[in-house]
Amino acid sequence: MADGTPSKSVRGWSEIIITRADKPDKTGLFSVVIVDGPHVLLGRPALQALWPEEYNSLAEVAKQSIKAICKSCCVCAKGAATTPVTDAATDAATPHTQRSIPSFPSGDVTQEEGEALCLKVCDVYPELFDGKLGLFKGVEANLHLKPGYEKHLRVMPPAKVPYGLEDEVNVELEKMKDTWVSVDGIGLKVASQLVSVVKNKNDKNKRSVRLCGNYKRTINDLLEDEPYQFPTCNEQLEKLKGEYYSCVDVKGAYTQVAVPPPSRSILTVATPRGYMEPTRMPFGVKTAPKYFKKVWIN
Repeated sequence: MADGTPSKSVRGWSEIIITRADKPDKTGLFSVVIVDGPHVLLGRPALQALWPEEYNSLAEVAKQSIKAICKSCCVCAKGAATTPVTDAATDAATPHTQRSIPSFPSGDVTQEEGEALCLKVCDVYPELFDGKLGLFKGVEANLHLKPGYEKHLRVMPPAKVPYGLEDEVNVELEKMKDTWVSVDGIGLKVASQLVSVVKNKNDKNKRSVRLCGNYKRTINDLLEDEPYQFPTCNEQLEKLKGEYYSCVDVKGAYTQVAVPPPSRSILTVATPRGYMEPTRMPFGVKTAPKYFKKVWIN
């Protein structure tokens, strides 16, 4: 917990009416988290409504602590106009350059102001926001079949393209050429079907298709599990110590991890245009979430 005591197992959540005994006018319906023992955890809305003076005092202390940490790191979001930062994304053979992070104003900003500030960051780091698929350097996803399970491998025929989706499927097949390579299929031991997953199927203007390998029917049960344990919710919550948080959506996720040639043949898919092997980790593989999380954390 935040005070250093061991985390308690979360049993669920509920809504209860809470009233301060010394100030009956301070009352309301709040969501609480139920943990082991006779206690419950109150959220920020309850603390702010029932104990406003104490909450504001703690919030101000936390804000000052964050400013001190930012100042010590020489990267303060509300500090000087620019702060030099070493670019760690450049290649080792290229001399490191120094870039400047645009200053962010204190207090609330409008949607337009926030978007303008974000665009400035995009201008400073154009290679991170160019829309291209990224790649984790120095790591590869090695897949291994369980011993003796090779006899259960099978080559599946191409799945039929749903009627009326031929154009969308062809567009996605063209995109696959960036991270997939065509193979002749000679000596092939396993091939999974490539199925079409339709989103917004009832709205033709917004309808889109994602092509996914149906590895559940072929190799998922035959793969050795990745030796990695996901962190628990409590372990993740203990790391959330701050005032401002951001949500980052990683484009392509698993496809940013390379797959070495020995493992590509296991991930072969049968498409309407022939067999294809991935050079990046595709979606639908059983061990992909664990491997991606391990690479991301490390």
